[in-house]
Amino acid sequence: MKELKTEVEADVLQRIVELVGSDVRTLSNELNKLSAAALPSGKITMSLVEALVGRSRELMNWTSRSDARPESAARVAGAGAIAR
Repeated sequence: MKELKTEVEADVLQRIVELVGSDVRTLSNELNKLSAAALPSGKITMSLVEALVGRSRELMNWTSRSDARPESAARVAGAGAIAR
């Protein structure tokens, strides 16, 4: 963060990784974007992260869970129809 002349708390940095994932290129892009948005103070805040960082990893995890087991989804859908 010194190179970007930006300050960030550990919990905020952890949230960035949760949202983005561990891909170095994506993390670098997001940190560059956040650093620019943090001007003039140079401090990346949680509210800035929540407003600007994409949620692609969270969405991919949700999608992969539901897509990974189509038979499970069909079973749940069938059980829901029976329960009605």
